[in-house]
Amino acid sequence: GAAWHKGTHLVVPANIEIMILPPYCPELNPVEKLWQFLKNRTIKNKIFSTLEELEQTLIETLNALTRQLIASICRTSYLLF
Repeated sequence: GAAWHKGTHLVVPANIEIMILPPYCPELNPVEKLWQFLKNRTIKNKIFSTLEELEQTLIETLNALTRQLIASICRTSYLLF
């Protein structure tokens, strides 16, 4: 992984355990499913005339997300601990 993914000066609270994910394994990182969802909803097969138009589309898409929708997108049965 990239150097910025392996910070050596990171202060981790005692109740947090850092798990280094193997490279190129988006299936182990559920938030990757959310990024894919956002990409498909905002920029896939679309051309924006301005940066502001893209920004507004992203803002509208993000504002429409609910906790339930995010949970359903990121949920994976194989990552239950």
